[in-house]
Amino acid sequence: ACHFNAHFDVIQFLVYTGGEQSVKIRDSIGNIPLHWALSKNAPSEAVKLLIDIGGRDTLNMTNRLGWNALHAATFFRSKYSVIKLLTDIGGTEIVNSTNRKNKTPLDILYEKNPYDTDSIQLVQDKMGEDERLMTWLPRETSLSTLDWVKRQSGRVQKHAFQSPYLQMILNDTLVDNQFLAILVIDLLAQILLVVTLSYGLTTSESTGYHAAPFWAINLLMYGTFWLSARMIMGMVAIPVGSWVGEFSNWLAGAQNVLAIWTIVILGGNGDDQGYKAAILVSTIGIVWFRLVFVIGTLFYGIAVFAFALQRIAIKLVAFLVSSTLVILGFAHMMYTASTWDNRNCLGVDASECETSTLGISFYTAFTEFLIPGNIFSDEPYLRTNRFHLVITFIFAILIELVLLNVLIAEIVHSLDLAKERGKRSFWEKRFNFIMELGNIYKSPCTRRLKEINEARWGNNDRQRLKREKKMPTTRFTFSTAHYEIFPGDFYSFCKWWTKDGDVPRLFDRITYFFTWASIDEIILPSNTFERVLSGKGKDDNSYLCRLGLYFIFPFMIVAHFIFFLGGLLSFGFLWPKWMRIFLFSGSIEGRRSHSHPCGEQIDVIRNEVKSISNEFKAEKFVVKNLENDIMEFHDDLKRIGHMMTRSESAFIEDEMSEMYSAQSDEA
Repeated sequence: ACHFNAHFDVIQFLVYTGGEQSVKIRDSIGNIPLHWALSKNAPSEAVKLLIDIGGRDTLNMTNRLGWNALHAATFFRSKYSVIKLLTDIGGTEIVNSTNRKNKTPLDILYEKNPYDTDSIQLVQDKMGEDERLMTWLPRETSLSTLDWVKRQSGRVQKHAFQSPYLQMILNDTLVDNQFLAILVIDLLAQILLVVTLSYGLTTSESTGYHAAPFWAINLLMYGTFWLSARMIMGMVAIPVGSWVGEFSNWLAGAQNVLAIWTIVILGGNGDDQGYKAAILVSTIGIVWFRLVFVIGTLFYGIAVFAFALQRIAIKLVAFLVSSTLVILGFAHMMYTASTWDNRNCLGVDASECETSTLGISFYTAFTEFLIPGNIFSDEPYLRTNRFHLVITFIFAILIELVLLNVLIAEIVHSLDLAKERGKRSFWEKRFNFIMELGNIYKSPCTRRLKEINEARWGNNDRQRLKREKKMPTTRFTFSTAHYEIFPGDFYSFCKWWTKDGDVPRLFDRITYFFTWASIDEIILPSNTFERVLSGKGKDDNSYLCRLGLYFIFPFMIVAHFIFFLGGLLSFGFLWPKWMRIFLFSGSIEGRRSHSHPCGEQIDVIRNEVKSISNEFKAEKFVVKNLENDIMEFHDDLKRIGHMMTRSESAFIEDEMSEMYSAQSDEA
């Protein structure tokens, strides 16, 4: 019935009659009725009925292709309501499943229905709820996601940058050497400019009176060349609208122009040093400001704060313009009042009479705005000039009680909004950076990412194990490991760790632990590390090993510091991946923020109630059929009884007639 897209009433009748077994029966290729219903775009009521009768496990039953219900729904382009129904009931388990080709339902959505943005975002958000997503997510899925986001409109991208799913992908992609090394070089080049201009030049050299040393000019040239090349790369690789709309790009352009101008000045002979000194001072200031934004490309907190300051400055433009006009008006009023009060100075010695100029009024008004109370410092003058005193009181009330409070309120309000936008801006910049280098690398980038993934595991084994979701692909937490197979397990570590099997050698245990354990379990002494050292069972303790961990801990801190310095000197290449993730991963703060827990609980309860209702209807239907069968059986028994009664009467009549006929013959 599901295969031929039968009417809902027919499916309901068959399901109610056949019960749970009829919903879980398979055909020759492993499909269950739910697969066929989804392939024919059956209504959501029919899909819900099949799930209710068969139970939640029906969603994860796979056919020979490794497809669960969501694979089938995405392949046959089911409606959003059906996709939502499957994800709401199936949770992260159904969206994280991979088929025999190592593809998730999201991969199939990208291929078959890339314009169904609502369904794609729904699946992405559900996958983002899995904190261990990047331990198993296929690299091809990450690349497909980045390519899909790149082709979307601004509205869709805005939602994507707030999705934990995309944020985790961006974090994981950025820490690859080919991306992280560029950012580290950017940072070192910017630091090179700052250090050379601020600490590498004498006063006479930095003001343009004497030519700078050859090494300083060369360092400035190297740093400026790299940063200028990076700016040009960004202009070519990123759409014009995205590049122009970012303030830090304009700051980078101004820095490069001033840096080149500064190099020319430092190589000169010191003539016309007046304007040259102004250029050098401006360059020093802008390279320091630019350093904040460069650091922000690596560190989440600094990026959010820098963006917040930028947005607040823009927000305050209207306030500053309005305040300046008000202050200028009061300055002219003060000047006019002072001129009026000074009319009594006519014919009086100038030394005994204070006079005011327009410049003094401007200075007084603006200093009062910046330093409240300063305007009342000349009390004797105010006492003798009543017009000026009245204006001063009005000005003080307006500045201290109105404008300054408005300024504080505007900053506080703008700061919260700017931080929220700053978080989205951070992920947008990270995405644009990856796209920038991805457009430059093009196919080599894709091949390299695939080579990294293939080198980690053998092709066939990797696909099989990841499809079954029984093995992680990155460092994982040993204390909560629930995988049936551990990666690279040549020492039967998993069998010992999870089932108290044969204990591997100490060297093998330590080697495997340092290779795959999470950084927290390695650096901080814990029961996990203690068990690795002792070789004990799951519930056993070794107090001797616990004491030894306190002696090992300082050496591990030193070793990690050495790793950090080595990575810094090698532009990030010598940093282990866990260290790169620890240092440069942005904070995933939006996890589950897109949903409302109460609403989710209500949906779950509603689905459960509907399931119980359908089960009750099915049982009621079966009972009613039994009652009908019993009634039919009762009627049949009655008919048989009547038939038997009639047959008996006819038999007696026949016997009597035969007897009478026999007697008549004898007579």
